[in-house]
Amino acid sequence: MIDRRRNTDFGIILSLALIIISVYCHIQLEGPVIITLLVTLLAPKLYMPFTWLWFRLGDLMGIVATRCILFLLFFLIVTPVGIIRRWMNKETLHLKQFRKGSGSIFIAQEKTYSPQDLDKQY
Repeated sequence: MIDRRRNTDFGIILSLALIIISVYCHIQLEGPVIITLLVTLLAPKLYMPFTWLWFRLGDLMGIVATRCILFLLFFLIVTPVGIIRRWMNKETLHLKQFRKGSGSIFIAQEKTYSPQDLDKQY
C-alpha cells in the first residue's frame, strides 16, 4: 500500500539524487531540486505512480538478488563440499551398505522411556 509517507520518501530521494547528479556532473539543477522538494511538501500524491514503480522495481531486484546469492552459495560452497566428500569416500548415510542388505540403516533403540526422560528434552 502506497501512502503519503512513501510518496514523501520518494520525493526526498529524488531530490537527493538530483543534488548528487548536480555535484558530480557539474550541472546546474537547483531549479528541479527546489520543484521536487516543493511537490514533496505540498502534494506528495503526484508521486504515486513513480513511487509504485520504484517499489515494484525494488521488489524485482530483491527477488533476482536473492536467487543469484543462493545460486552462488550452492555452487561455490555446497557443490565443492559434496565433490570433496565423494573423493574422500565419506558416506554419512551409509547408503552403499543399505543397498547391499535387506535391513534398515536405522538403529533400533531398546530403551523404555520414563516420564522423567520427557521433562528436560533439550
